[in-house]
Amino acid sequence: MKIAIKPLYYLGITDPENEIKWVQSYVKKKSLFKNNYYFTSKQGENWIQNAFITKLDTVEAIIKEIAIEDSIESET
Repeated sequence: MKIAIKPLYYLGITDPENEIKWVQSYVKKKSLFKNNYYFTSKQGENWIQNAFITKLDTVEAIIKEIAIEDSIESET
């Protein structure tokens, strides 16, 4: 999840709830008629819409870890 969260962190989305809302709003099922750049399977969409919100503590911990890594990199 860290790989997926890092770009959102660098876009300035540092609140865990807002990161989850961003993912929920942009990731859709693949459509034959629309060119969705962010798409997932039916099971993936179900997880994103229903179970991802239960990972709030995990997302928050990852954001803190990225922030620490970022501050260490900027010191060197």
